[in-house]
Amino acid sequence: MKNEEFGKNLEQLLKSKMDEMADSVDCFDKISERVFPADNEDFSESGFTVTDLETASTNVKRHRVIKWTALAGAAAAAIFLLPKTGIPRRAFMFFNKDSAQCGYEAILGEIESQTNDGSYYTIDVPLEYYIENDILVTPLMSCPFEKNDKDDAKVRLYIKQIDGWDTNQVYAVEYLGTYSENNIVAAAKSRYTVTAEDIAQGLPDPADTQDLAESSAYSCFSGGKEGALTDIDGNAVSLASFEYNSVVKDESGIRRLKTEVLYGNRSGFGKEPDYFYDIITHIPDGEAAIPEADKMWEMSVYFNGNSAFPKETGSVYTREALFKADIAEDANVLDYVEMPVSEDWLPLLGTDTGLRASALQNLISSVGCPANLSAAINLKLYFSLDTMLAFDDSVVELVDCSGSAAVAVYEYSAYEINEETAYAENITPEIEAAIKGKALREIESELEKSREETESEAARFQEESERRTEE
Repeated sequence: MKNEEFGKNLEQLLKSKMDEMADSVDCFDKISERVFPADNEDFSESGFTVTDLETASTNVKRHRVIKWTALAGAAAAAIFLLPKTGIPRRAFMFFNKDSAQCGYEAILGEIESQTNDGSYYTIDVPLEYYIENDILVTPLMSCPFEKNDKDDAKVRLYIKQIDGWDTNQVYAVEYLGTYSENNIVAAAKSRYTVTAEDIAQGLPDPADTQDLAESSAYSCFSGGKEGALTDIDGNAVSLASFEYNSVVKDESGIRRLKTEVLYGNRSGFGKEPDYFYDIITHIPDGEAAIPEADKMWEMSVYFNGNSAFPKETGSVYTREALFKADIAEDANVLDYVEMPVSEDWLPLLGTDTGLRASALQNLISSVGCPANLSAAINLKLYFSLDTMLAFDDSVVELVDCSGSAAVAVYEYSAYEINEETAYAENITPEIEAAIKGKALREIESELEKSREETESEAARFQEESERRTEE
């Protein structure tokens, strides 16, 4: 293991360093501060979590981008265990400040100072899940940590937002078990930082481009039996796509960009599923391409100073050329449904989801639902209505496929097929209410009640004013 040398003669090293510092007036204050750091306790042992979120203020128009703001997860990661000497890991690093561990400390310091302004949200996911499904977690950035054999290894992501758009300013920590500072074993930071000056100058509107995922799906896949899809070779296919809107900063400046991802899996008789995807970021002609996913990160280090970057990608998805500029003349007509405007589907984040026919109860598809809410809210699940038996009151069901049997989450009527879900510009309160289990209809009821109370109060004020005038 990379850090075995750090576990040797630790107590002798600590004693030597403490002797050297014995004459310092504030020696014991420094030691106690490092040995007993304050824990940042997690408020959820599992599942997706979300921090308080406030939209960063700008002078630009709010855009019709997402129906929700971000929430997330569950998870973390670990690769090394310090010998059980009773001395916390940060104390060890404190006595070795001339090493590369300063980078690790600096990242943790930035996280503490930068993420308290309400413009970040967190996602927690298992490390193994992030490595294998990075396209569903941070679509424009790869996982910055290498794989390890710890079952309770998790990653916490801190993603900065502007006007509800994810940015590529991200921090990540790898931890074991329950999140706390003492359980962090690695930290990473993105290469680019979105400054107040960037926001103040205003952000241009994204390029007005044609959506390609839907038409490309028609060109590459066709309807099979009982609502399912197939590829050109006749393999059964589960297919989905999503639109991901983000603010990206790089050497060329800062831009609002729209990214589309078309992905899924195919399976032949007696074969393991084959996972595939394609991704396209719509960039106006003449503008520079954005950095590659692994080039978005500046630093990824373990607590002992060693690099935590993976040597190669561990994604289970293989990129294929799926996006087509034009629809083929013999393209098939497919159908799709989007995520419903309801909080009922939120538990599907980061799990397997799919569609089941309401009439025959046959499973049509099963794909991974993005762990990133900004992507998941724009998720489309594809199927073929022409090859299935359907009823007007219920055509297909959104199902949770994470267990041994698919469980229905939502039923789509015929009127919801191929219909774009209405976008909302700023519904952070609704999101927070949904996370707490409060239905949108209850929110609407409260708003209506508040409106009626306001009108009633205004009427009473008017009557009182008229009475005083007469007197």
